[in-house]
Amino acid sequence: MKGRCFRKTVLFAVLVLSVIALLGQPATAAKWADPPSGLDLVIEQVKVDFDNRQLIIYGQNLDNGTSPMVSLAGNPLVVTSHNANEIVAVLPPDVPAGGYQLTVMTGAAGKNYDAYSLTIGAVGSQGPKGDKGEKGDQGPEGFTGRQGPEGPQGLTGPQGPQGPIGPQGLKGETGATGPAPDVTLYYTKTDVDALLASVLQRIPRFTHVSLGSSYGCGLKSNGIVACWGYDQYGQSAPPSGTFTQVDGGGSHACGLRSDTTVACWGRNWYGESTPPSGTFTQVSAGADFSCGLKSDGAIACWGGNSFGQSSPPPGTFLQVSAEGLHTCGIKNDGTVACWGLNNIGQSTPPSGAFTQVSNGSDFSCGLKSDGMLVCWGANQYGQSNVPSGIFQQVSSGASHACGLKSDGTVICWGYNGWGQTTVPSGAFLKVSAGSYHTCGLKIDGTIVCWGDNRLGQSTPPLP
Repeated sequence: MKGRCFRKTVLFAVLVLSVIALLGQPATAAKWADPPSGLDLVIEQVKVDFDNRQLIIYGQNLDNGTSPMVSLAGNPLVVTSHNANEIVAVLPPDVPAGGYQLTVMTGAAGKNYDAYSLTIGAVGSQGPKGDKGEKGDQGPEGFTGRQGPEGPQGLTGPQGPQGPIGPQGLKGETGATGPAPDVTLYYTKTDVDALLASVLQRIPRFTHVSLGSSYGCGLKSNGIVACWGYDQYGQSAPPSGTFTQVDGGGSHACGLRSDTTVACWGRNWYGESTPPSGTFTQVSAGADFSCGLKSDGAIACWGGNSFGQSSPPPGTFLQVSAEGLHTCGIKNDGTVACWGLNNIGQSTPPSGAFTQVSNGSDFSCGLKSDGMLVCWGANQYGQSNVPSGIFQQVSSGASHACGLKSDGTVICWGYNGWGQTTVPSGAFLKVSAGSYHTCGLKIDGTIVCWGDNRLGQSTPPLP
């Protein structure tokens, strides 16, 4: 994973915001608090454009020459444009009713800031019931059932007649008494090590890890998926069955089943957890949408499409990565193509041949054929300033990224407000970056995480 967008919401709040927009009542807010002395960033008014999903902030010295960071209730928003007197950010479509703190930070290390308090109205009345839908197509033929249990054993036949008594044999000589047997069992260290290795091989270990916004999922060697952390929408409750791949998104996750079909779970407000039929080779979950690489090499996407993130170009691909409000894929010739939101260049990849691409909230990173890394898009926290060295894998989060080096060590860069870029020592097989936490798969098949753990997202289960 990947980084993940803020999606802690309920559907009824969206209806309330739409009603307020239709009545022509702009969302305004009173000042949260006077800014600290010596800071010149001032928010004067806040307006919400519900039809276009925009949050417009008016004030003075709003960018101070740098890209501002806008947060709603502590969760970062995507900024589409900004200048000294106006900031336009993407409004999450699922903000519930209640009061929220809106914060703008800018300048060196985000030291200039101001905050406002926003109040969302109560839930509107429920709309009329829709017409009855048409009858669906007949489902596919079910699998053959398992073989029934073995039948009971037959009755014992009658005993046969007793045979004649044979002649008595000659009595042999009495043998000498032998020594008492040694019943003590002796094991060497080699025997103990071999026994321990045999036991450990029978315990399913983790083979893959992928993070969502505030949760994570891991794939075990027996094909079972285990998830942990935030579970408001069931994103940490995977279905039964065996899988070959799993990917965490904003508030939903998707997995590739052993029969090559896709299953998704968690929030489904925009159809992001309702995959199409067919066979796939890879799947990727974004903020409010998902994409999969089909068996014929084409890409299919489903769910939210407000910025074209679910409208892939034609052609065949080798890999796809969906995150934030944009998508990127590696084409058959090794070049990268991206689509969706492109307000700060996150959908404008560089030229060259790549072997892997990973999308963050508003930036992307790719692993080139020579093992070098390159990132593009947002860079207010240095998330697009890649370190030097040869890498074998990369993962992008909300505002940070991590790479697995050729020697098995992990290095991270970008925003470190929760310690998500402070990597523990040791060798790893894989790394995944979430919103404000990071997890790595160690060579012994266990998962270790670091960063934000307020919802248990950095406390993975044992294998």
